[in-house]
Amino acid sequence: MQSFKSTSILRRFLQKSRLVSQSRSFCGVSSHVIIDEPESTVLVEGKASSRTGILNRPHVLNAINYSIGSRLMKLYKSWEDDPDIGFVVLKGNDRAFSAGGDIVSLYNLLKQGNFQDCKEFCWTMYSLVYVIGSYLKPHENTWP
Repeated sequence: MQSFKSTSILRRFLQKSRLVSQSRSFCGVSSHVIIDEPESTVLVEGKASSRTGILNRPHVLNAINYSIGSRLMKLYKSWEDDPDIGFVVLKGNDRAFSAGGDIVSLYNLLKQGNFQDCKEFCWTMYSLVYVIGSYLKPHENTWP
């Protein structure tokens, strides 16, 4: 309890002295937009009759944004139509498979009033979930 009081007093002192900003961000992730190229965010490995898609955004725990979602949609559809591919593996690069949808980028789009891009993001994400859920070939998601 004593450390909580000390922290509270220190915080009030720093805020009054303007050493700490009065405003807080939505989360700890920077709000600056990082442009990710679709080809570099989803890497592809092919061995014989298998294909491996590797999510490559480790700085955000491989959170899936619009470019990753649309690239995965294209890859999955092309792999499903290819008779030489027997199974598909999806994995994450570095320490995480995926944190899920990139909510920070969605929040930033909403904050900017860019509702059309928010709709496209959601449409792409739900379509990708449907494609993966109804995929006809054997499919596996793995951790590194």
